[in-house]
Amino acid sequence: MSPVPPRARRSRHSLRLWTFDQAKEATPYLTSIMRSLREHALQMQSLRARIKQLDNKTGRPDRVTLITIQDGRRDLAQLQEEYDSALEELNSLDMQLVDAVQGTALVPFSTTTSLPGISST
Repeated sequence: MSPVPPRARRSRHSLRLWTFDQAKEATPYLTSIMRSLREHALQMQSLRARIKQLDNKTGRPDRVTLITIQDGRRDLAQLQEEYDSALEELNSLDMQLVDAVQGTALVPFSTTTSLPGISST
C-alpha cells in the first residue's frame, strides 16, 4: 500500500473586501498602479516586437544590431521587474489584474459587513 499523499495546505490569508467608499477613496492610488502596469505592459510588448524584428533580420547581424538587441533584452528585464513590482502591489491589496493593456482589475466588493471566513477590514 502506498502512503496517502499530503493534502494541499490552504492559505490562511483572508480576502479583503472593499466597500464602495473605500474603493472610491483608493481610486487615485489604484489608478496610479494600473497606469504603471499598463505603461510597462505596452513598453514590454513594443520592445519584444523590436527585439524579434532584429533577431529575424536576414543575414549576419552587425555590431550595432547586436548591441541594440543586447540593450533591448536588458531593458526588457528591467521593465519586467518594474511590472512585477506593480503587480505585487496590486495583489497585496487583494485585487486581481484582468488586463494590463486595458487597465482593468477585479476589486473584491461586498455590501454586507459579515461574510463567513472573509474579512471586511
